[in-house]
Amino acid sequence: MQVAEMIARYWLGYDIVAAYQNTLATLSRRHDRALLQLCYGQLLMARKVDSAWQHLDSGFELAANILQAEEYFLVLKRHQLLRALALSAKPSSPMRLDELLKEAEVIQRLTGARGGTHRSAVGQTHHDTTD
Repeated sequence: MQVAEMIARYWLGYDIVAAYQNTLATLSRRHDRALLQLCYGQLLMARKVDSAWQHLDSGFELAANILQAEEYFLVLKRHQLLRALALSAKPSSPMRLDELLKEAEVIQRLTGARGGTHRSAVGQTHHDTTD
C-alpha cells in the first residue's frame, strides 16, 4: 500500500495496522522505511496514541543520515517538544501538528521544563544533540 493511501485510509477510519506491517516488510530502501515509519508515527501522534514514539524514533533513526542538517534539527526539535505530551492507548480526537506543538509548549511552560534538554537517567541532564 502506498503511504498516501495508508494516510487517507487512516483518516477515513479504517484499520491500517496490517497494511502498515505488510508495507514495512516489503520496503528495502532506508529512505522508504524512514518515510513510512515517520508517517505512521505522525498519524498515531495526531491522536496521541502511546505507540507513536516507537515509530517516530525508528523513523528518525533511519532518516538521520538522509536529512539535510536543517531538516534534521527541525525534526529533532519537534520530537523533543512533543515528548511533553501525555499519550495513551486510547486514541484522542485528532490534532494538527501545530496544535500538538502548541499544547506541548504550554505543558513545558507549566511544568517548568526547558526546551533543548531531556533526562536520560535520574540526575543526568543533557544539553547536546548527540544523545
